Amino acid sequence: MEPNATQVARAEDYRMNSHFVNFAIVCIITMIIVGILGNLATIVALWRCPKVRTATTAFIINLSFADLIFCLFCMPFTVSLYIHHDWLHGAVLCVIFPLVRYTNVGLSLMSIVAITVNRCVLIANPAVYCSIYNRRRYVSAMIAFIWLFCFGMMIPTLAGVWGKFGLNKRIHSCTILSVNGSSPKNFLFILGFTLPVVAIVICYLIIFVLLYRSHSRMLAHSHKKEKKTSHLRPDEKRLTAMVLLIFLTFLLCYLPVTVIKVGTLTIAIRSLLSIDIILTISCSVSWQQFHGLPPEMHVLGNLLVYLSACVNPLLYGAVNPQYRQAYRRMFTRMLNMSERTGMTSTGASKPEHTAVPKKDEFVEEKL
Repeated sequence: MEPNATQVARAEDYRMNSHFVNFAIVCIITMIIVGILGNLATIVALWRCPKVRTATTAFIINLSFADLIFCLFCMPFTVSLYIHHDWLHGAVLCVIFPLVRYTNVGLSLMSIVAITVNRCVLIANPAVYCSIYNRRRYVSAMIAFIWLFCFGMMIPTLAGVWGKFGLNKRIHSCTILSVNGSSPKNFLFILGFTLPVVAIVICYLIIFVLLYRSHSRMLAHSHKKEKKTSHLRPDEKRLTAMVLLIFLTFLLCYLPVTVIKVGTLTIAIRSLLSIDIILTISCSVSWQQFHGLPPEMHVLGNLLVYLSACVNPLLYGAVNPQYRQAYRRMFTRMLNMSERTGMTSTGASKPEHTAVPKKDEFVEEKL
């Protein structure tokens, strides 16, 4: 029988300790508040600060916007599920909820890929970087592609052609369900998770090799006091390190729950002789083997996922001084506005003049 999206079967073997549920609810509500405020502050602060208006910042704003959607839409439904132990929001939202959640994972990871490729091109070929990433229309096209690609991967499931979105009674959650034994989860794991992670790792290997060679050349010619033209500025180093930290945080938050839920990964390889070879890679235990695992472990995995949506603004402020300055300027502006609102004086203050980039250009990033 197919799951009913308005009711949840309360399986005796999947009940959790009430204290742990309350702990999870408090954690998620805290993450919602921190995530909404942090990501909204990031979007406004970076958007309003011309000094950091670069292609990298555009991708980071896109990542923050994806995290904001996750905090506003996905996490409150999870809180409701933990409080009521039942899906109370109807069949339509039971489809929209996993659609947004899975799309959002893709948006976050593809945004990190875009940022990493951006840093790699800047270090490997600054001339190519300037011709591509200093043009807003090119960066806007990249961001549009990220959204279309991530949503497009969900269309077959949304249409019910390859799996479907619905309520899984066993885990009390709306997710991707198998249809006639067919599910896109393994494919999404490969295309939407593994390949982007591999691409990021390759980009950072290239970055580290180039930086190591640059450093070696600098040491070899230091006695000549040559200009360090191939070496990154300190602020660019910090920005590159920040992007790496964002990726490692994302990986740490998503990898446990991804390994748990994928199960046994089967890859079909067709040889030139049209002989089907089935190669099974056990990247985790199957769900049946998993049945005895305490449900609290699944919730802890989900809490890590939710943490990824609110921790990035803290990383931006902790690692990057320019972004920290953008936050400071935004809060200073807000404080000044509130003070002016409370004053009865009608004296006009002089507007702050800041150099603004041209309409179709970002601030140039140099080595």
